[in-house]
This record gives sequence, structure tokens and C-alpha cells, in this order.
Amino acid sequence: MRNFWAVFFILILNITRSLAGYSEQGFNYSSGTDTLWIHDNLIVPEGQTLDIAPGTVVLFDGSWFIEIRGKIRALGTEQEPIVFKPADTLGFSDTLETRGSWHGLRFVGTNSEKSEFHYCQFWYAKALDSDSLLKCGGVVHARGAVSALFDNCLFQSNRAWSRGGAIALFDGADLEFRHCSFIENATYNTNEGYGGAVYVWNASPIFYQCTFSDNQAVWTGGAICLYYSNPLIHNCLFTGNFGYIGGGMAFYHCRPQRTICNNILFANVGLYFGGGISCNNACDPVFVNNTIVLNSASYGGGFYCNDSAAPTIINSLIYNNINYSGLGPVYIWDPLSHPNFHYCNIQGGSAAFAGSGGGSGYWGVFSNNIDIPPMFDSTVSWLYYPADTSLVDRGTPASDTLGLNLPSYDFAGDSRFVNGRVDIGAYERSGVKIEQIIKGYEVSVFPNPATDRVTFSLQGLPAGNFEIWILDSRGKRVFHSSETHLGGVLNYSMDLHCFSQGLYILRVKGRNWFGSALIIKE
Repeated sequence: MRNFWAVFFILILNITRSLAGYSEQGFNYSSGTDTLWIHDNLIVPEGQTLDIAPGTVVLFDGSWFIEIRGKIRALGTEQEPIVFKPADTLGFSDTLETRGSWHGLRFVGTNSEKSEFHYCQFWYAKALDSDSLLKCGGVVHARGAVSALFDNCLFQSNRAWSRGGAIALFDGADLEFRHCSFIENATYNTNEGYGGAVYVWNASPIFYQCTFSDNQAVWTGGAICLYYSNPLIHNCLFTGNFGYIGGGMAFYHCRPQRTICNNILFANVGLYFGGGISCNNACDPVFVNNTIVLNSASYGGGFYCNDSAAPTIINSLIYNNINYSGLGPVYIWDPLSHPNFHYCNIQGGSAAFAGSGGGSGYWGVFSNNIDIPPMFDSTVSWLYYPADTSLVDRGTPASDTLGLNLPSYDFAGDSRFVNGRVDIGAYERSGVKIEQIIKGYEVSVFPNPATDRVTFSLQGLPAGNFEIWILDSRGKRVFHSSETHLGGVLNYSMDLHCFSQGLYILRVKGRNWFGSALIIKE
């Protein structure tokens, strides 16, 4: 009987590839086998549902896709997740071949039926196609008024040629992502490498309590890139993402009605501009209660504005970001851009704003802001959790928060409204804890440019363990080492013979300190 069911499912799923031959018969997969093989492109017809049972592994024996006109219910559990992946990953690293991958999920049409994916994992999808429209969205490519919920899902090691290494949403595809993780996704194209994990065009998606880590966009939006869109991005963590412009997030022509709120952005890299966030082309999103720390870029390690951008930043922390140019943490490219800041803690204040729109050229609203080195609590598990000093009760008075559409809870799930006034940053707190500073250190590199060896130096470090990362100009990690230091001056020499000529990013991090610099190998 078991052999019969195995043959039955193969017959159901081995659907002809020709467009005219797509299967329109209904089917239902529920249980009876723990592996679901996909041997060809598969369509879920309108009005039909494909149910996938917890614990199922969906294996693709080629670069096939699933096109969803009806709906999918993939209801995994924490103990029994559903896994989508290719049967063989040989060739996945080849940027010009589809070998070693599958071609993702396609949501098309005006489908009012809502697909649901709970506790699903998506690995090694790749969007490469002769049709330029299908080179976007490694795992999910959605166009039009389609609906889907992804909850507690993992998107890891997926690729797209141009836009959205994991997700690409277009023209009203208002999908919802809750408690999802986007890790090590990437785009390839140096001209249209937008959104290492997510690309959005003219849509209103929701991202709630998601983690974006170590994603790479060759051009803009290391984690997420949005055009003409109205996103809700709340309580998300962005770390280790890389892009040429906007290491964490990049916004273009966006005039959203919803806020970007309660997010933490740290240790993201914008090779050229905007290590944390980049706003471009007359966009004016509102950022409320975000913590933006230890990001790095040549210009605007924390925040970057260009081409008449006028974002509003409220109750946010922009501190200890690294600027390879030596200029300020906020870089305003042109005099038409005028970001507005209210109740923020900004390193250097408005006097440190750089670019044509900074300094004497700055004309945005700058009110009720402070410049105090932030204090953090190292006794809790939450990243950059504040102590009762510079960030507590320094934000907007509770009576003035009505128009901000603040969530009731902060990044840690605690009540946002305490003591009649909002705190600065992603957290709200009211207790006394041990205070500890996360400090940024200047890194000296010599010789630079270098040929055979290079030495970097930091002064006055505390004793303890630290780590060294070197990234190439595409954000790929090419070196990592864990070391121990006795304290004081650190001098560390490296052999560069195995490195190709080019530009590299050096990152050094201890328990409560961080440093970064550029290295040029000749």
C-alpha cells in the first residue's frame, strides 16, 4: 500500500512544463509520507488547496517552481517544521546556473485565498531565468492582489539575480511576515542588486518581529529595499547585512502612512552610503523608537539622505556608528534633503551632520534632541538594552504620541508607556540595572594601501576576547579569527598574500567595544 501511495504522489506532482499543459486537476496532500518530491513545475489551481503536513520535506529534483493560484496550507510546528529545498545543492554557488537549486513559490493573479506557512524552512532557492521579470525573489515572487502569511519561517541561503534574494513583492502583493528569520540571502547583479533578503515595489507588506542577518545586496538595501511602498516594519532586528547603499534598509520614493518602529539596527555595512538606513528620491518615512548603533559606511554610518529625502526620525538612538570618511553619523547628500529629528539621542548633534545638506546647509526640524553617550545593560540577554540614564524618559511625552501609531509594546515585549513619557530607542524600561558602555574605537591601519602584510592598531582596549572579520567589497566574509587581548594597545598583523587586489572591510569586536576600517590591497 505504501508503494502505491508513493507512485500516486509522483503521478500527481509530475506535471508538464508547457504553459498550455499546466495541470488544472485538484489535489490534496496531507499525510502518508514524510517526503514530497517535486519533479516538474507545479501549479496549485484556483479554488484548490495543497495541504502539506508537519515534518514533510519538500524536495525539488531540478529548478522547478510552485505557482499558487489557489492556496497552500503548510502548517508545520516548532518540533516538526516543513522544509523546502533542492534534492542536490551541487552547483548552487554558480551565479550563472540554476543547478543545485529550486525556483521558489510564485503567487499570481488576483487571488483572494490566503496561503499560510507556519514553521517552514526555505533553503537554496535561486531566481535565475531568461525572463527578466522572473529573476527576482529566490523563494517568493508575488505580483498583484495576492495574500499569504509566513509565521515562524526561516529563509536561508537563497539567491536572486536582481531583486530580493529571498522575497520580491510587486503591485499590491501585501504579504505578511511574522517572527521570521532571513539569513545569508543575496542578490547577484551589480546594477540591479536590490534587497539582499527582500525587495518591495508598490506594496504594503508587514514585517513583525523578524530577524535580518548577514544578507547581501550588491547594490542597495542589504536586508530590505523598498520602492513606492507602504510597509509596516515593527520590532525587527537588522544585523550584519551588507549593501553598497543602505546596509540595513533602503527606501526609494516611499511615502508610507505606517511607521518604521521599535527596530534595532547594528553592525550593518553600507560600503558607500548609509550603514544603517538610506532614504532616497523624495521619500519621507517616519522612523520611531529605533536603535541604530555600530553600523558603518564611507559616508553616513548611521543614516543617509539623498535627492530631496525628508524622513522624520523620532525617539531614536543614532550613536557609535562608524564613518570611514571621518565625517558625521548622518550624511545628507544634497541641500534639498532635510531629515527631521525629534527627541533623539544623536552623536555630535546636528553640528555633526555632513554633506551638502549638513552643516550650514541643514534646514530640517531639529527639536528636543540630546547628545549623551548611551549606557547599556550587559546583564540581560536583549541586545543594547538601556540602563536608567541617557535614554530613559527622554522621548516624546505620552500625551504627544497619538499621531505616532506606537505599538503598545517595545522590542522586548514590555509596555511602551511607562512614567508618562516614552524612552529613546527600541526598549522601554523602568528598573535599575548595571550600566556598561558599548564603545566605538578608532582603528589605525598601516600600511594602507598594502601589498604583502598589514597591521591594524587600537588604543586603550579592555582585556578579554575579541573577534576579527574581513569582508570583501561584495560583503562576503573572507577572514575570521577569535583572539584574546591582555588590555591596552592592540597591534595585529596579517598576511595578505591570499587576498586579491581590491577593497576590504575590517571589523573588530569585543564584548563591549567595536571598531571598523577599510583596507586596500594592491
